[in-house]
Amino acid sequence: DLVIEADVFRVLEMDAAVGLGDHAGKRIIDVSAPLAKAGISIFYVSTYQADYVLVKERRLRQVVATLQEQGFTFPDLELDDEAATMASAMERPQTPRRQQEVMAAMRERCAKTVPAHHLTMVGLNREHQDGWAVRVLQLLFYPELLPLPQRDRRFYTLNRSQMPASLRVVQIHLARLGYDRYGIVYSMSEALHEQGINLLYLSTHGTANILVRALEASLRARVCVRTCTHNQMLALVR
Repeated sequence: DLVIEADVFRVLEMDAAVGLGDHAGKRIIDVSAPLAKAGISIFYVSTYQADYVLVKERRLRQVVATLQEQGFTFPDLELDDEAATMASAMERPQTPRRQQEVMAAMRERCAKTVPAHHLTMVGLNREHQDGWAVRVLQLLFYPELLPLPQRDRRFYTLNRSQMPASLRVVQIHLARLGYDRYGIVYSMSEALHEQGINLLYLSTHGTANILVRALEASLRARVCVRTCTHNQMLALVR
């Protein structure tokens, strides 16, 4: 289903979250815990280079202030006087029309790019590298050797991790909790971190997708998340 939200979201990039390193799960907790306590709903996306937090534009200033209190710095988010005035105006009670004007003025200051690509991410198991290595080389360097229609031009890229184990996905469906619930990212990541399970986290509108190492960890994560869903998460969200 296609869901179009009324709110505009802003993205905060958290550097130094290097893949599924020893501190990836803890970083998710460090970011999500204060925002959950402040009652702020977020989307969270982990990558190998950085983590991304998606927040509603109207709550951006509160998010920044909350994270700054925890020691996070935002060197490239220094608002000039005009932008600061608009952000401050968003905190005061406003009529719907005035709020829309402030939002529009803020959005005009942001660069926007809408790629034409439809991207799909595929994980490749190293144990079967002999089966897919040649095809990947063809896709990247010799696409003319593949029997694809000339009009079907495609973009391919390959990321290779040094991790010895594959990642497994645990997916939690969140539709029954509603869209604007807060504390979900924190409750999931904290429950796994307490069990010694490191993780990456990918939010979508209707699911929480937790990536963990190896089959054993994924089985433990399923049990832990099931317990969290029933006992912890509903206490953290509204």
